[in-house]
This record gives sequence, structure tokens and C-alpha cells, in this order.
Amino acid sequence: MISGFAQNGFAGNTLELLLEMQGCGFKLDSVPLVGALMACSLCGLSKLGKSVHGFITRRLGLEQVSGTAMIDMYAKCGSFSYAGAVFDQIVSRDIISWNAMIASYGVHGHGKEAPSLVCQMTNMSLKPDHATFAALLSALSHSELVNEGRYWFNLMVNEYNIQSTEKHYACMVDLLARAGFVEEAYKLIGSMNKEPGAAVWVALLSGCCNHGKLSIGEIAAKKVIELNPDDLGIHALVSNFFAKGNMWDEVAAVRKLVKDSGKKKVPGYSVLDVNGKLHSFLVNDCILISLLVLE
Repeated sequence: MISGFAQNGFAGNTLELLLEMQGCGFKLDSVPLVGALMACSLCGLSKLGKSVHGFITRRLGLEQVSGTAMIDMYAKCGSFSYAGAVFDQIVSRDIISWNAMIASYGVHGHGKEAPSLVCQMTNMSLKPDHATFAALLSALSHSELVNEGRYWFNLMVNEYNIQSTEKHYACMVDLLARAGFVEEAYKLIGSMNKEPGAAVWVALLSGCCNHGKLSIGEIAAKKVIELNPDDLGIHALVSNFFAKGNMWDEVAAVRKLVKDSGKKKVPGYSVLDVNGKLHSFLVNDCILISLLVLE
């Protein structure tokens, strides 16, 4: 139950169950507490996550599983320095701990430093796995480090004999297309040994939209709608691409599809944890943000 609540972001329910377990005389081990950390990371509850961190440290001590969950929680809650501090405190790090820290570098825009972490890991006789390279390529993509991305992608395939998954291809396509190498990204998609999924085509389409590559963008736009016909976010991306290219007939066709579906896109929002309370806000809620900062 705790795992189920945690994976779906119900932090309050997760913590209620933890308290209920204690009240029933159960001794908390790392499993439910890791579930609580997972809930905190999904909801951005950094203050609550620190409390769980303190409980684990006092009662159980820091080990691989709970330490890795803490790294992930702090990274997703915006505390890169805390994630690094926890990583340094884990005495016996496994491959999952290293992967979590590499992913943290990517989340916080430190892609340039991420390869050095992989080198440190290999120096300790730990062999990178497919998740290591997925985290690394994602970090390099966010920092637009194209040459480094090409190098590590080729190294993964040729030296470590790791078969490229869709995640790896999506990261590389995003990296190349984001930096303007749209044709190279499209060629890379053509080299895939199986039909690319929506994530790969969305990455390509985003690059085409940013760099005005209309011919390849049209191909990507048709693919993403074909693969995700009910995703209104996809329709919005495709509509924006066509609008940027002054392709108004295509814009009208996409908007008609959305209108005929009868669905409405839920606006994206951000969440702030202020004094232990979660506050959600939309893009234009500047006054609310200012008041929260002054609270």
C-alpha cells in the first residue's frame, strides 16, 4: 500500500500509513521509508524528505537502497548539494547509487561534469550498464554537449557492447536536434533496429520547431500524432510547429482534431513547498509566487 501511494504521488497517505504502522507496533525498516522518500520526490516535499532522511539516519543508518532514494529525492526537489552530500556518505555504493547521482547531474544542468563520474565509477571496477548511459546521455543532452554525446554513445555500443534502447536513441536525438543537427538526428532514427516510439519523434519534432526544419518536422509531426492520437499535449506541439512554419491549413486540421475529440488540455503547473505546504501555480501567477516568497 505504501509503495502504491508513493508511486502515485500521494505523500500524505504514505505518511499516514507509516504512522499507522508504528502505532500497530511494527518496526519500520528501509522498505516503507524508501516509499516515503519516493512520495516526497514526486511531490516536491523537500522538508518532509529531510525529516524522513533524519529518521533513517538515526534509526537505521545510511545504506545503498535508502541512500539512493535520498539522492533521487533531493535531486528532484532541487537540492543538488544535498544529493551530493548523501552520495559521498554512502560507504558501499552500487551501480544504482552511481546512476542516481549521474542522473542528478543531468537534472541540475551539470552535464559537463557527468562523464567524470562515470570514469570514477569504472576506476572502482564497476561496469556501466544501460541505465548508466541513459542517465549520462540525458545529462549531456540537457547541456547540449554534442561531441561528448557522440563519443559516449559510440563507446556504449562498441566498447561495452550495450544494445541501444529507445531511451538511448531518444536522448541522442534530443541532443542532436536541440543543437541544430536535425538531419543527423533523423539519420540516426533511420538506423534504429526497431520502429521508433513517440519519445524519439517528439525529440526530433522539438528540434525541428526550434530550428525551422520544416520538411523533416512534417514527417515527425505525422508520426507523433499517429503514435499518440489522444495526447493533447502532442497536438499542441504539432500545432505550434505548423504555426511557426506559417502552415495554417495544417494548424486548422490539428485544432479540428482536438475540437472533435471533445477533450481539453490540462494546463501545466509548478509546485512550491513553502513552510511544509504545497502551493501550485500557473505561468502567469506572478503575484502568488511573490507572496509565497515573502511568507
